[in-house]
Amino acid sequence: MTREAAVWQTLAEAGIVSGEMPRSDARTAWYVRALLGFGGWLAAGFLVAFTFAAFAFVVASPAAAVVLGLGMIAGAAKALSAHPGSPFIVQMALASSFAGQALFIYGIAEIIDGLQAAAFVVAMFEATLAVFVRHTVHRLCCATAAGIALAIALTLSGAHFLSVGLLAAIVATAWLNEFGWATSASTVRPIAYGVTLALVLVQGTWFAQEGLRLLVRSGTPEWFPRWLGSALPAIVLVAVAVRLLQRWQRPLGDRDAMVTIGVTAAIGAASFAAPGVAVAMMVVLLGFANGNRILMAIGVTALLSYVSAYYYQLETTLLAKSVALSVTGATLLLARWTLARWFLTDPEVEVSGA
Repeated sequence: MTREAAVWQTLAEAGIVSGEMPRSDARTAWYVRALLGFGGWLAAGFLVAFTFAAFAFVVASPAAAVVLGLGMIAGAAKALSAHPGSPFIVQMALASSFAGQALFIYGIAEIIDGLQAAAFVVAMFEATLAVFVRHTVHRLCCATAAGIALAIALTLSGAHFLSVGLLAAIVATAWLNEFGWATSASTVRPIAYGVTLALVLVQGTWFAQEGLRLLVRSGTPEWFPRWLGSALPAIVLVAVAVRLLQRWQRPLGDRDAMVTIGVTAAIGAASFAAPGVAVAMMVVLLGFANGNRILMAIGVTALLSYVSAYYYQLETTLLAKSVALSVTGATLLLARWTLARWFLTDPEVEVSGA
């Protein structure tokens, strides 16, 4: 029983009030919640530092690190479930859980022989936390960590070029079924955002691309062909377009549907040498189709980030990269012109200059 409920019950027993306790819709000011959150992270930092100082053997014992990490995560999950409305406790629990996850990952990496198997274990563990720990931010971060760990595991297993296509397929499947989540939306939505962020981080940032390439250069033989890895994002993009046409009940043999599929396939083919463009376009398309501005913003950010990361990588010459980006840009402009000519035929909605 909360303090307010106890006070209300005391007043009711005294005959001062009657009926149900009114619900308070007042929210704590944002700056107060920010200070409480900062205090929670600061307190959690001191708690973690004290834990390492008091249990120095944790660093030397991977098994102890795993046990202590699991204990910290369990305690944090309990706190998040018992006090969801307390900013201080929530932020302290988040910091404690992330520290516990770091301990767990360290211990698993030391215990399991081979980073590949350890990465798969971490991916499954983070995915489990994303499903069962009931907190939006915690779910989002764990889903992001699971996606990145999966990409690392695939890279170490010789399937570096599979990771982007696989993550893109997971993201597309999740967001295409957004309107069917119903009561599970609070669980699925942060996980979907987390996997989307993992896809963007793996494909659309310079640090992630260079880091994964360092793992590829470590001598692991590649069994998954690079050309297929570049084609997968384009295939997923076309599949998303087809699924959206079916959602809008447009026959695939219809003229407009065929033009849409053809234009989407042309964009995918043009981005074959730069698959991050197809990934970003897929995220933007899903956001536009679902009316999700956050998803659209993630897609636009991913496109800008990938283009800048791709241009400054040194695996190919600047001329080759410039040609690839120019062809992709020209294809996008041609696709826009084609769609405007075929679809915006009504004078009231015709685009100027189309």
